[in-house]
Amino acid sequence: MSDVGVTVPAVNQPAQKSEGAAMTALRTAARACERRPTRLATGFVFLVFLGILPLIQSIQELTRVQSILIYAMIGFGMNITFGYAGEFSVAQPVVFGTAAYTAAMLNTEQHYSPFLTLPCAIGAGILVNFLLSAPAFRLRGFYLAITTFFAAIVFPDIINQFAGVTGGSNG
Repeated sequence: MSDVGVTVPAVNQPAQKSEGAAMTALRTAARACERRPTRLATGFVFLVFLGILPLIQSIQELTRVQSILIYAMIGFGMNITFGYAGEFSVAQPVVFGTAAYTAAMLNTEQHYSPFLTLPCAIGAGILVNFLLSAPAFRLRGFYLAITTFFAAIVFPDIINQFAGVTGGSNG
């Protein structure tokens, strides 16, 4: 009698396993270590830049540097979302705008110190980010993009609707 169609694994050979998440993480860490000198150089340039920052005397130059740092922060957030996570999300302006409006309103209308407005603005941004991401947590690809795009479209309308509190689009 022949055993046609029946395969028996060899005793001394290891079973073939699919590549798991641990191996993928290990390869990602190895690629990050290859780029380490570039990251160290970038960090050093950034620290030198921050060291020079207090020497700026002109308010126009300080405003320009402040805008550069704000846009760099937004760029880093988008790099994490698009580059590392591989998801297309356009809700970053909503989170950024909420934090900016919170800081501006507390500073100008309530006369809080800028050091007190920063934690409040971060907390407001985290809260809005949580509220936006909770329904979209299970969405991927096109559906995540549509959901976050909707939030980005509705945000200016909400700001203009409550113009008495927020100042509208003039903030």
